[in-house]
Amino acid sequence: MRNGTTTILVGAVLLSAVWAGFSGEPEQVRQPYPLPMIEQAAVSPWVEQVEETFGLDRGLGDRAMTEQEWNRHQRKMSTLAPSERSRYQQQVRQRIAERLKNTEA
Repeated sequence: MRNGTTTILVGAVLLSAVWAGFSGEPEQVRQPYPLPMIEQAAVSPWVEQVEETFGLDRGLGDRAMTEQEWNRHQRKMSTLAPSERSRYQQQVRQRIAERLKNTEA
């Protein structure tokens, strides 16, 4: 009888230890604190288009030309003949370079 009681007792202890392992509170996964977000000013789509079109660094589009100038430029590009476009683009790029040079100084 003694051997059977020991077996039952050992089994009960093992079962309670296993049960405690499965039914306990789940371990919380530690996550790093989120970094504070740096708010960036919303950039107008036309500013992004100016920067992309003329290969400017971010933040220089609105210093290169105004929205009105950009709209005028777009209209003019759509009406120019292909042979005239490259000369006009070169003139616009020179104006932009001069304007940016003057704003830096």
